[in-house]
Amino acid sequence: MKKMTIATLFAACMVMTSCHTTTLATRKLDRVEVGMNKDDIRKLLGTPFYKRANETGEQWAYRKCIGDVLDAEEAIFVVTFNEYNKVVEYETMEPVLFYRHYHF
Repeated sequence: MKKMTIATLFAACMVMTSCHTTTLATRKLDRVEVGMNKDDIRKLLGTPFYKRANETGEQWAYRKCIGDVLDAEEAIFVVTFNEYNKVVEYETMEPVLFYRHYHF
């Protein structure tokens, strides 16, 4: 019984730690503003998990956690840059919509 309690406690700590990290990352996402450049975004958020570009600009995507620590859901945060490498818009989308729209 004691081993089960230690294992349960360990699992709970792992979940809380990963959600805490996600919460910190989400706070960083909240600091994104129109007009920032790619270097600003890279310094703030790090390397995106997905990039795509065309003649009018580029989009970078980051994973985001929404909700309470134990009831969190994943979302995707997309930053859109213009041809001058400035943020022109950003949005949070559900993963299903992101994967459907961005065609991996």
